[in-house]
Amino acid sequence: MYGSGPVGGRRILVQGGAGAVGHLAVQLATLGGAEAIATVSGSAKAAVAREGGARHVIDYRREDVASRILDLTEGEGVDRVIEVDLAANLGTDVAVLRRNGTIASYSSTSGPELRLDYYPLAFRDARIHFVQGYLLPAPARRAAIRDLTTWLAAGKLEVRIAKAFPLAETASAHELLESGRAGGKVLVEI
Repeated sequence: MYGSGPVGGRRILVQGGAGAVGHLAVQLATLGGAEAIATVSGSAKAAVAREGGARHVIDYRREDVASRILDLTEGEGVDRVIEVDLAANLGTDVAVLRRNGTIASYSSTSGPELRLDYYPLAFRDARIHFVQGYLLPAPARRAAIRDLTTWLAAGKLEVRIAKAFPLAETASAHELLESGRAGGKVLVEI
């Protein structure tokens, strides 16, 4: 088994639970039997996260994320964090992570350099897992493709498409993606 194993019965925090990747992460956590908690930036995005299956949604612009998660979990915290911006959220992630928990980060958009406070992580026996899907070991990639294909075929997984562009408008597609306003996947049709 690659990563931290099955998610059934676990609590998972998905930072940015309404973004293109975060929305999928919420769905995958829920389909795997986890309790998903998502952070978002507003009521429209909260609706997206709830549609994906998030049991709890926290607007990080209006609420203290760590306090709310600890309240929701009766002080226990979460087993795993799916992280969209490790540099921006590491302090919160560590504050809400249970002992032996994992932070799985697929990006650090606000900064590629991290400052780690060693002891808060060490005293939780925490793991930080840097995830790049195209670098997954072959068995893990095959299992992921199998599961994703099964859920897509059964209509259990929604891939939100923000906009499709013709090949001649590839620059416009990149501009939308880089703006942070896409709200889903940006496609270039060949």
